[in-house]
Amino acid sequence: MRTHTFSLRKYLGLSTSVLLLAASSSAAWAASNVEFTIRWNTTDDRYHVYMRPTVTPLPDAHLNGQVTIVVPHSSEISSSFKVSGLFSSVPNTIWSSTSRVNAPPESNGLYDYLSFTLKADQVDAFAWQANKEIEVFNFANTGKCIGPVTIMENNDPFNNGDNSSQTNPGNELSNIGWDYGENAYLGTYGGAANCSDSLDTDGDGLKNGLENQLGTNPNNPDTDGDGLNDGMEVNTTKTNPLKADTDGDGLNDYLELNTTKTDPLKADTDGDGLNDGLEINTSKTDPLKTDTDGDGLTDGMEVNTTKTDPLKTDTDGDGLTDSMEVNTTKTSPLKADTDGDGLSDDVEINTTKTDPLKADTDGDGLTDGMEVITTKTDPLKSDTDGDGLTDGTEVNTTKTDPLKSDTDGDGISDSTEVNTTKTNPTKADTDGDGLTDGVEINTTKTDPLKSDTDGDGLSDGVEINTTKTDPLKSDTDGDGLTDGVEVNTTKTDPTKADTDGDGISDSTEINTTKTDPTKADTDGDGLTDGVEINTTKTDPLKSDTDGDGLSDGVEINTTKTDPLKSDTDGDGLTDGVEVNTTKTDPTKADTDGDGISDSTEINTTKTDPTKADTDGDGLTDGVEINTTKTDPLKSDTDGDGLSDGVEVNVNKSNPLVTDTDGDGLSDSYEVTVSKTDPLKTDTDGDGISDSTEINTTKTNPLKSDTDGDGLADNVEVTTTKTDPLKTDSDGDGVPDGVEVGADPLKPLDTDGDGKINALDTDDDGDGLLTSSENYNGGTPTDDDTDKDGKPDYLDTDDDGDGVLSANEGNDPNKNGLPEDALDTDQDGIPDYLDATMDSISLQMRVMLQGAFSSSTLLMRDDLRAKGLIPTKQPYTSAPYNYSGTETTNTTQLALTGNNAPVDWVLIELRSSTDGKTILQRKAALVQRDGDIVEPDTGSTTLRITGGVPGNYYVAIRHRNHLGVMTAAPLSLMSTPTMIDFALSTTKTYGDAYGRTQSKGVSLLWAGDVNMDSRLISNGVGQDAGVIYAKILSAPGNSSFSSNFVVSGYNATDLTLDGDSIFTGPNNDTNLLIANVLVYPSNTYFNANYIVKGQLP
Repeated sequence: MRTHTFSLRKYLGLSTSVLLLAASSSAAWAASNVEFTIRWNTTDDRYHVYMRPTVTPLPDAHLNGQVTIVVPHSSEISSSFKVSGLFSSVPNTIWSSTSRVNAPPESNGLYDYLSFTLKADQVDAFAWQANKEIEVFNFANTGKCIGPVTIMENNDPFNNGDNSSQTNPGNELSNIGWDYGENAYLGTYGGAANCSDSLDTDGDGLKNGLENQLGTNPNNPDTDGDGLNDGMEVNTTKTNPLKADTDGDGLNDYLELNTTKTDPLKADTDGDGLNDGLEINTSKTDPLKTDTDGDGLTDGMEVNTTKTDPLKTDTDGDGLTDSMEVNTTKTSPLKADTDGDGLSDDVEINTTKTDPLKADTDGDGLTDGMEVITTKTDPLKSDTDGDGLTDGTEVNTTKTDPLKSDTDGDGISDSTEVNTTKTNPTKADTDGDGLTDGVEINTTKTDPLKSDTDGDGLSDGVEINTTKTDPLKSDTDGDGLTDGVEVNTTKTDPTKADTDGDGISDSTEINTTKTDPTKADTDGDGLTDGVEINTTKTDPLKSDTDGDGLSDGVEINTTKTDPLKSDTDGDGLTDGVEVNTTKTDPTKADTDGDGISDSTEINTTKTDPTKADTDGDGLTDGVEINTTKTDPLKSDTDGDGLSDGVEVNVNKSNPLVTDTDGDGLSDSYEVTVSKTDPLKTDTDGDGISDSTEINTTKTNPLKSDTDGDGLADNVEVTTTKTDPLKTDSDGDGVPDGVEVGADPLKPLDTDGDGKINALDTDDDGDGLLTSSENYNGGTPTDDDTDKDGKPDYLDTDDDGDGVLSANEGNDPNKNGLPEDALDTDQDGIPDYLDATMDSISLQMRVMLQGAFSSSTLLMRDDLRAKGLIPTKQPYTSAPYNYSGTETTNTTQLALTGNNAPVDWVLIELRSSTDGKTILQRKAALVQRDGDIVEPDTGSTTLRITGGVPGNYYVAIRHRNHLGVMTAAPLSLMSTPTMIDFALSTTKTYGDAYGRTQSKGVSLLWAGDVNMDSRLISNGVGQDAGVIYAKILSAPGNSSFSSNFVVSGYNATDLTLDGDSIFTGPNNDTNLLIANVLVYPSNTYFNANYIVKGQLP
C-alpha cells in the first residue's frame, strides 16, 4: 500500500449532505491512541516531553503533530519563560516552537501557551509500539524558574477553535496506521514539571525536589541532627535522614558509623538479642560478635536468660562451657559441682558418667566422689561385685572387698559365708586341707573343718585332686593296699587290681613282658598288649609293625588289610595312603571299576578313584578319557546346558561344541525350550535360521509359514516386509498372499505409492480404505462395479465413468469410509459407483475485509454469535434476484472456532466466452478461516448439481463487498477444483487492485452498501449517504442523531458486527472513507474518487 505523509483533512472534501460533522471529525472516524506528558529532569535541568501510544499503528505512517505547554506568566520580560536548546530526541524528526500566546483572558492572565509543531522526514520515524513511552523533544528555560509547567489539558478553556487569539493550540498527532484516524491524541498522563526541584537550598547535596519527595527539610542540611548531612545519609550511608538513630538502638547514626563501626541500619548488628547501645553501654560485650566469649550462647541469652557471664566461656569454671550446661547437661552453669558429691560436673559428664544432679547416683550409701576416689567401686552400681552385699556394707561392716563377690575365692559368695556356712569369707580353705570351703561343702562332702576326713594318710585335697581315691575310704580298690602305699610306693592305681586292664596283671607286666602295667596298649596301636602277644603276633612295643602308615589295630579291626604287608592290594599305593588320603579300597587296585587304576586316577587323570563317573554326566571316566575325549571332570564339557552323556547317547549332538548346528541357539535351548532340531540350522526349512525366528522375527521355527497366509516367513521378512505373524498385515480384509500376487519378488503396488498392497490400507489410492470397498456386503475381493475384471479395491475408477473415484466425493470427510460419499442425483448410488450423473464440484476460500481481524488472520463471527445470520439465502432481491432454495440449520450456526459461519456469499459460474453470462449460481456460507461450505452440511466440497463439466469463469459476491472473478476460465469437473481468493497468488479478473491486502491475506473490498459494484464516499451514488439515511430513518431515532446505532442484518453494516454506525467509535463510515482514500489508484486522495468493482 502507498504511504501518505500529509494531513488527510483538506483532501476529505466531504459533501455537506453527508453531514460528517467536521467540527468533531476526529471523533467521527478516528481512534484516540496517544498520550503526552512533560517532566523536569534534575540531572540535566531541562524539560522533557514524552509520548506514549496505547495501540501500535499498522502501518506506521505518521502525518503531523502539535504539543502545547502551559507555563506561569511573568510580567517581567527578564523573568519570563524562554525556550532554548530545543532538541528533537527522535531521529528524522524536527520539532519547532511555532506559537506563543501570553496571558490570554481564558487563563485569567496567569499562564502563557507555547506550541511546538512536528516535521517528520521519515513517516515511521517514531517506530511506535503500544504502551512504550518515547521521549520526543526536550528544551531548557533561560528565564527564571517561577513555577510548574504542564501539557495543556483537553478541557483547558484556551483549547478552543474560537479562542481569543484565533489560534488552534490543541494537542494533535495523526497516523494513518491507527484506523486511518486524523487526530490520535488521547490526553495527558503524569503530573507537572517543576524546575524548582533542581535547587539545593541547604547545600546538603540533595536537590529540593528529592528532599520534598523524601520529606527532609530542604533548608536544613542535617534534618535529624545526627551529625550526618542529609545528602550523605541518602547517597552514602543509606540511613534515615529523618531519624538521628535510624535503627533505634540507642546509638546515633554518626556514632555507629565513625566510632562503634556497627550497622546504623540494624539495631542489633550482630543479631545476638542485645541492641548495639546496650552492648556498648551496659554489658560491655562486642556488638559486632553474636557470642562475645564464644561459649555457644549468644550474648543476649547470657544476659537475659541464663544470667551467665557473656565475657566468660565457662562461668563456674567446671570444665563445661555455659552452652553445654544450659543446652545439654542441664547442670548449673553457676556451680562447678551441681550435686555437691565431690566430683565436678565436667568429671561426672565426661569421665565417670555419673549423674551430676545426684550425689549418690547408685544409692549404695557411698557418694559418687568416695566411690571414684577412695573405694574405686562403680558409682553406677550399688553392689559392684554382685555378691549380695552393697558396697556400703562391705566397706563399712564386713570389711570384705566390694570389688569381689567372693573375697577369698573359695567358691562361696561373701554373703553366704557370712550368713550361712559361718566359714571365714576372707580365707578360701578354712581347714587348710587343700580343698576350698566351697568344694568340701558342695562337692566332696568332706568336713571343711578337718584336713584328712578318713585318716588314710592322704589329705582330703590329695585324694580328691591327685589320687582320685575316696577320701571317705582308706583302701579304695580293696586290693589290700592302702591308698597311701599304692600312691607313694607302687605307683599303681589304688582303685584297680589290673591297673591298665590289658588282661595282664600289673605284676606280670612289671616282671615278664616289660610292658607298662599302667598302659593297656603300651605301643598305642589300638591292640591291647594281651592281644598282640597272644593273637596277632604283632609287636606290642611298635604301633605299626609293617610301617605302612596304618596302626596294627586299624589294619586288623577296620581296613582288614595285612598288618604285616605295607601294600595289601599291590596297586602302588600304601594301605595308609589309600585309607587316609585317597579314600580308595586298599584291597582293590581299581576301586571304582572304571578301567583306570587308583594310582593313575590320583596321579594322572585327577579323577575320583571312588566314582566311576566323576562328573556324573552318564559317561564313565574311562570312556571320556579313552573314547569321547570329553572332560571327565565336567559334566557338560562344551557348557551348552546338556550333559556329555545326553549329547552322546540321546541327542547325538557334539559334546565338544555348544551349538552343534551353528544356528545361534545352544543345543540345550533347542532341545528343552524351542524343540527345534539341534542338528539343523533351519528346522522348518523356511530360509530363516531357528535363532532369527526365535530372537528377531518371533516366528515359529517349526512352521515355514507361521501365519498361514501363503507366504513363507522368509519371503515376508526379507522381500515383502509384511508381518509374518499376521495373515493380513494391513488389516484390510485381503490376505497378504493374495495382495502380494504370484511373484513375491515383484509384490503388487496398485497405486504406485511405493507401499505394496499388502501394507497399504488403500490399495488403489482412491481415498477409501480397502476394507471399506465392499459395497455389496461381502469382501473387497468380490466387488467389481464396472465389471472390468478388476475388483474395486484395485480400481481407481470404480464405476468406469472416466472420473477417478477420489474426485467423485467418495469420502468427503477423509476418514477412509464411504458413509458420507456424495450422491448428487439422489438415486441411492454414490457418485463414485454411479456412471450416469452430471455435477460440478468446487472447493473455495475467500476473506471479507469488513469482518477480518489482522491480529488472528481470521474473520469475526459476530453475526452468528448474535443470531443474525438468516437460515435462508439472502440474495433473492435486486440486484441479485437469485431464486435458490439453499438453507442452513442450527447445527451449522452453532459451530464455533475456525469453522464458525461468518455470512452468506453467492458463487457464480459464468460463460467462458464473455465472463458476463451467468450460467449457474449457488449460495453458501463462508467460515472464519475463509472456507466456503455447503450451508446444510458444512462440507468444504461444493456440489453444483446440473452443472455440466466444462470451462467456466468462477465469481464470488457478497452483499456489501466488491466481488471478484477468476482471471481466466477454469476447467471444472465433478472432481473438486480448488480456488483460493484469499491467496495473493490467485489471479483475478481485471487489474491488480481487485482485492486489498492485510498481512499477506487478500480481502474483498468492503463498502458496496447500495450493491452497485462501486465504492463511493462522496458525491452522486455515494454509499456513505446510504448509511447516513439508514441511521436517520431508523425507528426510534426521533432526534435524528447521526451517532444512533441500528442493530440487525443490514447491508449498511460494513464491519459485519451486527451494528450499523455512522459516527462515533467503531463506525462503518470510516472503513468506506479509508478504502476510497487509500485505494492504490487514488493518487491525489480525492474524497469523491470512485472505486469500481472488477466484475464484468
